[in-house]
Amino acid sequence: MVFNPLTFVENLSGAWVFAGLILFILFYLIKPKPKEKVIPSLMFVMRESHTQKSTSFLQKLLNDILILIHLLLLLLLATAAMHPYYNTTADVASENTVLVLDNSASMSVKTGISTRLSDMISNAKDNLDGTISIILVQNDPYVILQNGDKADALDVVNAIPQSMALSSIGASVLAADDMLQDKKGKIVVISDFINTDPLDPYIAKKSLEAKGNTVEFIPIRESANNVGIVDMKTVDKETQITVQNYNDETENVDVIVNSQAYPLEIPANWQQTVTFQHQEGINTITLKQDDDFMADNTVLLSVPVRKETSALVITNNPKSYMYPVMQAYAEAWNDETTVEKGEPPVMPVITHNVIIVTEVTADDFPSSAVSKITEAVQEGATLIVTAQNDVDDLGLNDLLPVSLGNINNRKADVTMQNVLTAVTQGVSVTSVDAFMSATAKENTMTLAAVEGMPLIAIGSYGQGTVVWYGIFESNSTFKYDVTYPLFWQQLIDYVLDKDTVETLNYKIGEKVVFDNEIPVTTPSGKQETVNNIEFDETGIYEYKNKQVAVNLLNKVESNIDYVNQEFEKSLIEEESEKVLSKQSVTKALIVVLIVIFMLELFYVKLRGDF
Repeated sequence: MVFNPLTFVENLSGAWVFAGLILFILFYLIKPKPKEKVIPSLMFVMRESHTQKSTSFLQKLLNDILILIHLLLLLLLATAAMHPYYNTTADVASENTVLVLDNSASMSVKTGISTRLSDMISNAKDNLDGTISIILVQNDPYVILQNGDKADALDVVNAIPQSMALSSIGASVLAADDMLQDKKGKIVVISDFINTDPLDPYIAKKSLEAKGNTVEFIPIRESANNVGIVDMKTVDKETQITVQNYNDETENVDVIVNSQAYPLEIPANWQQTVTFQHQEGINTITLKQDDDFMADNTVLLSVPVRKETSALVITNNPKSYMYPVMQAYAEAWNDETTVEKGEPPVMPVITHNVIIVTEVTADDFPSSAVSKITEAVQEGATLIVTAQNDVDDLGLNDLLPVSLGNINNRKADVTMQNVLTAVTQGVSVTSVDAFMSATAKENTMTLAAVEGMPLIAIGSYGQGTVVWYGIFESNSTFKYDVTYPLFWQQLIDYVLDKDTVETLNYKIGEKVVFDNEIPVTTPSGKQETVNNIEFDETGIYEYKNKQVAVNLLNKVESNIDYVNQEFEKSLIEEESEKVLSKQSVTKALIVVLIVIFMLELFYVKLRGDF
């Protein structure tokens, strides 16, 4: 193959600067036209040798250092103008480094006397180059350092804790690109590459490399053994757990459920189930097994404790849909709830957990009932008020989460906000034939809106909850919809804070949203006031007088010895290939030019030219 030096330049037009070299050489080659003159022959003989030396071009170059300096400056200037570079396979330190560090649950795997997390931290310390940003691989990418120096990064790396989160490796690699913004840099991913994210890390890697970034994957992995609980399902009063054997040989394990043992023999790479009668409160299920991954050897099941509740429907409409719906709720869904009906002016004693005011004759609604309702809500009860023409005359406006305006007798489309899925999931209100103008008060959550105004909204009053249901029951078609009873079931469950196995048990990575900020205590004992939780610890969370169990229960995260063959093959191929990167030498040439120019000035000064 013929060597072509032009393949190592990026600006071929810079080669025109070499024309200056030709002019320079011509300038020194030009001699004046000789003139004939009679001189003594003796002088000619004496100076013959000196004349030969002085007319020798090569000797002239050697004797005049300035010529050499000028020639060198022109050569370097012409070369720099062509932006030369060289290819290298060496790992060049980057001005911008983003570390993507995995501290997910699977990184707690034991590796001898250490863990994968400790090995990851050791590797991270060897990659602290330039300006450093750090992203942790958890349920979602979590930025813990942005544009720090080596000292900052070292402090952060040393303090990285072990989490029980899942492994969003693919998303975290893409997040590194956001950290770099428009700058080029080096991205180092240190992980066991057990990925629970839908995005393949290798695809994310290729995406970033296509933008000119350097992406390096450093696998932290040793062969490990594991038998773990990977699934749990509850039906009525029974619970079934699934135990997975990830090893290449049969394992005999004992499953301990609330002190009762269930022996299992699980073939290699297989799973078995255990079904048991759960009890109210916290149930503990443990594998009597010492393996390399303890995070999936224990799960907790929180079962609600039975509690009696009551509901009052206040209405003067004998054909009201609300009372039958609440009766169906109590009979078919929540047998712990009793439902009572009040027909103003005749009213029962108001001591109920839920009070629903719908289609009431305002003139018959006693003011004493308003006082009792207000007092009950302040002490923690829930009030639900439905739209009616004279709702302003009921005396309940101060309690409502919205400020009411005029009635609009026209059809309008409804937009479900889906901000509180515990109430609106599976519910669809498409349109209404009439609605009231309304403005949300402070700390109000809008569940459905019409023309940008709250149609269904929920807020707080005192220690209780108030719901505005702005649909006119009398002319609404929603009451005929199949999702109508579902909406009321979910709403009453929510305001009663009814506990179910589903609402008391979650998996790592799942989220819960509240209608306001509440105090929460995490399994590690951390106390915080939040309006939502993304579960990232296993154990018992405490809030709203509940004990909520959170478990890993993830087949991918528990598969600690998993190796993606295609992914590994691609890493090996990239390691074996000589991946060349361009390294520009233009800056170095400019520095040399400046140094030579300064030397020229120094030489001219010594020669006495100025």
